[in-house]
Amino acid sequence: MISIAMATYNGAKYLPEQIDSILSQTIQDIEIVISDDCSTDNSWSVLEKYAAQDSRIKIFRNKTNLGFKKNFENVIGFTSGEYVALCDQDDIWEPNHLEVLLDNLSNKMISAGNSEMVDGEGNSIGITLKELEAFDTENDSFQLAMSFLLFRNPVQGSAMLIKREFFSKALPIPSDIKYHDAWFSVLSCFYGGLSYIDMVVTNYRMHNSNVTGHRIKKKSRIWFLLRCTIRCDMSVDRIAMIRTIRERVDNLSKEHLNLINSCEKVLLRNRSLVGRLLNFVFRIRHFRTIYTY
Repeated sequence: MISIAMATYNGAKYLPEQIDSILSQTIQDIEIVISDDCSTDNSWSVLEKYAAQDSRIKIFRNKTNLGFKKNFENVIGFTSGEYVALCDQDDIWEPNHLEVLLDNLSNKMISAGNSEMVDGEGNSIGITLKELEAFDTENDSFQLAMSFLLFRNPVQGSAMLIKREFFSKALPIPSDIKYHDAWFSVLSCFYGGLSYIDMVVTNYRMHNSNVTGHRIKKKSRIWFLLRCTIRCDMSVDRIAMIRTIRERVDNLSKEHLNLINSCEKVLLRNRSLVGRLLNFVFRIRHFRTIYTY
């Protein structure tokens, strides 16, 4: 059985379309577990209506507002399936979302698909998340780790299918980490592997209430080169990931240790102007890895 773990907060406007897209999946051996984070709109009423209509839907309401990271952590704890698919409240799943992810999971801990960017009405914006993040991969764990740690976050949580055993290392989510899906992506490179699929499995709705707040514009080559000289907000987040991986993952290979040590060195350099200039040179040297798409 696949458990769908959905975190909700003031999502009443889009919840019916998302839930309907889950109920229409080609795989029907599912449970839908939803944790509402003290919504102040009529989200809870929407959830109660769906739960009354389908026994596979289980709903929980937090006593206090936890925030989206802790709410996802909370709802994962309520699931019981062998596999867990994360789910946002406002996206629209393709009918074969779960089937594609399950078929491509293989011996990896996570399978993840591409996402089509859509507007508030569900209309395509004409770009995928893969294109937006200038991302390409051969599913090599070292390439993926370097890409995720230093350059981008191209994997949306609600386009992931995760084996339950993965959460023994992934949870609790470290407090210094900004996004749960970025953390899961990075950790999987060092614990069990990630299988990335080019196929679009999710319609990723962009609107004013999004947590991530993407600006829908494909990033230029110059943007990728200059980014490290003007921003260092990813550094704290990624350094926390590296240090947690060292603590939680047993028997890291020498190659993996060398990789995270090298990435940590690059990230620490972002704390000074001289370091950011050095990282600019680093990006020029590794341009093919940075701008892979």
